[in-house]
Amino acid sequence: MKDGTLRGWGDNRLGQLDFPVLTAADAPRAADIGKPMRFFRISAGGGHVLALKARSQSKGDYGSASTLARQVLAWGDGLNGQTTLPKLYTVSSTGVATETALVATDIAAGQYHSLVLLGGTSSTALYYAMPSDPSKKAQVRAGMILGFGNDDYGQAVVPSMRATTDPYFRDWEATRKNTFIQLAAGGYHSAAVASDGYVYCWGLGATGSEQY
Repeated sequence: MKDGTLRGWGDNRLGQLDFPVLTAADAPRAADIGKPMRFFRISAGGGHVLALKARSQSKGDYGSASTLARQVLAWGDGLNGQTTLPKLYTVSSTGVATETALVATDIAAGQYHSLVLLGGTSSTALYYAMPSDPSKKAQVRAGMILGFGNDDYGQAVVPSMRATTDPYFRDWEATRKNTFIQLAAGGYHSAAVASDGYVYCWGLGATGSEQY
């Protein structure tokens, strides 16, 4: 809706239509607690939803700049981890890690996976807790993509985030010099537009195998 509130219809057996409401932390006034939350962008997957929360909960921010970073929310089916948002941290000069909110400029929900395009300022160093070993933190930055959820066909984890010497990843190495600006997710594949104007794809290909 133009005011930033959501409307939904269809199957709700997995909670995908149970939209978040305002809590005391977000409500502009005490009387607004429990009222519908306002959003800027939404993406519906197979049984889950990703959304970017509006920067202003008093009137929403429909029509404002799409490049501004907004907090990511997810709800619905989370059996494959597609609604478990990645944990990001800032690290102080003394090495103390502090968890920070996940903010993004774009989102895309696939059948059982999710993608977020990291927002924020490129000068702020962020660290991503690797799902395979949360004690290890990889440095990320605004304009990079984080994927999570089902990765059976390589559709979730962005190729440049993988540790591999596979020749298919050569083109992805070049994207380290670029940032991404738009995301799309299909059932078992993903795509993104980079700042160099090229589209990069990963996940299930026409042959039924992982392709990049």
